[in-house]
Amino acid sequence: IAEDHRVFIALFVVPLVWFYFYGFLLFLVDMLGSPEFRARYKVQKSIVINSGEYWNAFKVSLFNWFFLTLPYIYSISYYAVPRLVPSMPPLPTVWVFVRDMAVYILVEEVMFYFSHRALHHPSLYGPIHKFHHKYTAPFGIAAIYAHPIEHLLSNVVPVSVGSLVMRSHPVLPMFWGVLALFNTMTVHSGYDFSHWGVFPAPYFHDWHHERFNENFGAIQVLDWLLGTNQQYL
Repeated sequence: IAEDHRVFIALFVVPLVWFYFYGFLLFLVDMLGSPEFRARYKVQKSIVINSGEYWNAFKVSLFNWFFLTLPYIYSISYYAVPRLVPSMPPLPTVWVFVRDMAVYILVEEVMFYFSHRALHHPSLYGPIHKFHHKYTAPFGIAAIYAHPIEHLLSNVVPVSVGSLVMRSHPVLPMFWGVLALFNTMTVHSGYDFSHWGVFPAPYFHDWHHERFNENFGAIQVLDWLLGTNQQYL
């Protein structure tokens, strides 16, 4: 397989498969979870997601993946990456992995926080971001239930820019894309599985969906520095 095809598979196909695989698992949790299970793990315990809401979010996710994310990642894979990385770098060492991941996290936090906070401005919230806030108690695939402008501005671009800056081997943004999806889908899932170790706690972002005006970032750092988490604390 040509290098640019491998890049496209790494940056688009693998995260796409992961999104729908993990989304299906969370769907089963919502549909098959017993009242006792929800009482133990659900954050907003009184709200039960129904199949109609899932179907609506599923249709939006298909549009955002195939009409927005696909052409964006295609352009990166076949035009940007070959120019930024003319020859494929060697597989990353542990140091390169840690360094690049740190940059990815920092870049995403800054870009996501400020774009997300901007979308809460009254002039942008109604026409764009209110769409995502339809679900005050979100669920897995609703992580990308977003207006097209928001999906590109706040979801796709912040996750992708770090790897372009670092000119990384495609295996790193592939891993990062899967990790970013795992994180955002888990914190949108409405369930707290954090005591199992690998799952992030959902409370920080769930609070944002419930209250709207706090907790704009992905990892809480800028919210803490800029004081946009005072009621949450």
